[in-house]
Amino acid sequence: MTDRMDPKMRELTYRLIEMAPEAPPFPEEPMVQLQPTPKPASPASRPRRLVWVAAGAAVTIALIGTPLVMGVLSSETDPTTPATQATVPDTAATTLPDQPTPTTIDPAPTTMAPNPNELPPLSAGTVVIAEPGAATTSTDDVVVYDADVAVADEAGELVIQRDGMILQVAPDGTEATLLDASDLTAEYGPVTLRLQDVTTYFSVPNAVIVVRYGQEYPDVFEEIWLLDLNSGAIESVYQLVAVESTITRVSAAAGTMIASVSFEGGTEFVYLTTAGQPINIPGPYSDITVGSPEFPELITEAVLSPSARNFAYVEVADIQTYQDGFLMANLVHWDADTGNEVQRIEIELTDGAWPGRLDYNGTSAVLGRRNLNTDQVLAPLHIDLATGTITELGTPGTPSMVKTGASATAAAPAQEALVLGSNGLGLVALGEEPEATIAAVSGQLGAPTNDTGWIDAAATTCAGNEFREVSWDGLVLRFNDAADATAPDGGRHFFGYSGFGDVGLTTPEAIGLGATVAELETAYGKAFSTENSPAVGPTWRVEGDLFFGGGLSGVGADDVVTSIEGGILCAE
Repeated sequence: MTDRMDPKMRELTYRLIEMAPEAPPFPEEPMVQLQPTPKPASPASRPRRLVWVAAGAAVTIALIGTPLVMGVLSSETDPTTPATQATVPDTAATTLPDQPTPTTIDPAPTTMAPNPNELPPLSAGTVVIAEPGAATTSTDDVVVYDADVAVADEAGELVIQRDGMILQVAPDGTEATLLDASDLTAEYGPVTLRLQDVTTYFSVPNAVIVVRYGQEYPDVFEEIWLLDLNSGAIESVYQLVAVESTITRVSAAAGTMIASVSFEGGTEFVYLTTAGQPINIPGPYSDITVGSPEFPELITEAVLSPSARNFAYVEVADIQTYQDGFLMANLVHWDADTGNEVQRIEIELTDGAWPGRLDYNGTSAVLGRRNLNTDQVLAPLHIDLATGTITELGTPGTPSMVKTGASATAAAPAQEALVLGSNGLGLVALGEEPEATIAAVSGQLGAPTNDTGWIDAAATTCAGNEFREVSWDGLVLRFNDAADATAPDGGRHFFGYSGFGDVGLTTPEAIGLGATVAELETAYGKAFSTENSPAVGPTWRVEGDLFFGGGLSGVGADDVVTSIEGGILCAE
């Protein structure tokens, strides 16, 4: 990549990377390896393994430019690669420096500390400003709390980062310590924790945390952890063994995760499921190499909407003007389904302000600001996407937005649950794009247990030219490219599912495997019917535009459901 920075701007770039957290001087030959970490047998067991780059391994470029950033995928999986990836030629085997290999991390003992500052109600749209040392205050949908970072969870409680600890704050102000960096440092050497987000994983709220090990390269690397807010269990879902790179932001929602990764000369977005598996999202500048004249000098802080159908990010075309204390930034609203820019709002940053933490709820955003020359934290900006109005909030600090809470949960409960329904799975509908569907389900059930990849539909009994089947033990999702009732224009889409075995899922009416025929009749009334065909045996069905039914052990009142299916059926 052509070096377009003068010495002063190079120094500024180094300072930006050092901000989260402090980083040592950069070595001369940077290399980054990205590797998803399989879910361990026990959530609290988190083995850290050496990562190798070897000839013949499945190696792809995840971030293009200088320095080289590579994603190393297990040979046992074949996930869809991002649009920016290119094949890396075979090279001699290279071994990363030895890393300490801990075997188990036990959650920190939970301690309770009274807090005299009771939390106000945290409803959807409330802005939470973290300000170290501040008293808890609440005015005009803005809550200020003593923390370095504060994020609201689904129960209207706060998860905060303060003094190297991750804590949960109950509505009455009581704080519980969930994780303490000093405990990890005592065992593994220097460790820093950076709270990023709260998301639902396996139907429970989890804090998303970036964990950084080490102080000096080449011994520095970072992980993305999920911290179960109910049990305290920890799961490492992603590793960034980085030289001259750092994860600056992670956003997670609806089974999808975006990590913003910064390195000398730029930032790229890494698209993942919540379980850490790479997925293909058509992101901005996916067909342009980092460092080319068309590529902005800075893109950062990608944040998903609650549905993960859209995300917002900050873009700066020219950082040279920052030398004069002025910067023109853009808040870009991006459609993750179609890969198109929806909206662009220009933000003028003056008096040495540099864009900080961004948060976004689909309709509005908040942007933190910091003066890099004085290290002074400034008041955040609130941006209304509908009107383009930008308002400076009155209190300096690091902002976040409440995306859930009583009002949000009451408005759309079905979107938050994974259910077996007549029109899809609750949080994803039939007709959805395959990768978004897989990501949403993976966010609830973890990584798929089997994926056929795209195969010739002629080898199946299903319509179309292409077919794919992805399963999570007893839940099977089917995708094809045929024009049908779920996708009238055709193209790759989710057209049907089957639930059997111990999937632990039910219909919206609480009908699951083992429910009786009598319970089916009570739930669906006159729309419900049974049939005992010699060809397929006893079955049940609920009348509708699409198939919704399944198998039975028999057609008597006490016989039970053996499978639940929905969508378009393939020919027998």
